[in-house]
Amino acid sequence: MNREEVLDVIARARKDYALVDLRDADLYGANLYGADLRGADLRSANLRDANLRGADLYGANLRDADLYGANLYGADLYGADLYSANLRSANLRDANLRGADLYGANLRDADLYWASWCGLAIDGLHRYRCLLVPTPEWWLITIGCWSGTVGDLRELIAGDDWPESTGDEITRLRPLLSSFCDMCDAHIAAHPGVIDALSDRWAS
Repeated sequence: MNREEVLDVIARARKDYALVDLRDADLYGANLYGADLRGADLRSANLRDANLRGADLYGANLRDADLYGANLYGADLYGADLYSANLRSANLRDANLRGADLYGANLRDADLYWASWCGLAIDGLHRYRCLLVPTPEWWLITIGCWSGTVGDLRELIAGDDWPESTGDEITRLRPLLSSFCDMCDAHIAAHPGVIDALSDRWAS
């Protein structure tokens, strides 16, 4: 679908006070700059490399959507369902992610500079970005292919069976990741009530 076709779907839905239904839509590379997609159903939509700069995605359903490399600069994703969405390499600068369900979302290599959210992203400690993401269930750490809680990471650090790391690399990374755990604890303490709020919002 091109921009005109998408805007036509939106206009007809708004006129009839209906849901903007773009489930499974192929919107690869579409120019949706500033589009009004509030509450739109974009489940499993292909939005790879789409231009969603400044788009209003307040409360949109983007569950399982592919947003790889999408431009979401300044987009409003407040309360959006991004469960298992692919946001790898997406531009999320200045985007509003507050209240969004990010459980299982792939944020690897995403640009989160000045994004409005309660998470934590640290580059440089590990060859993969160290992420602390608030979800409706708990604070979730993701480092490369590994995911777990702060407690899980501390338990992993204490042992010698690490995914993708052995020997001297474990010795080098252990104090760095231990420091990251301390940062996570401090960050979580500075954001009380975030998980409860997400749980209340996304309770099924």
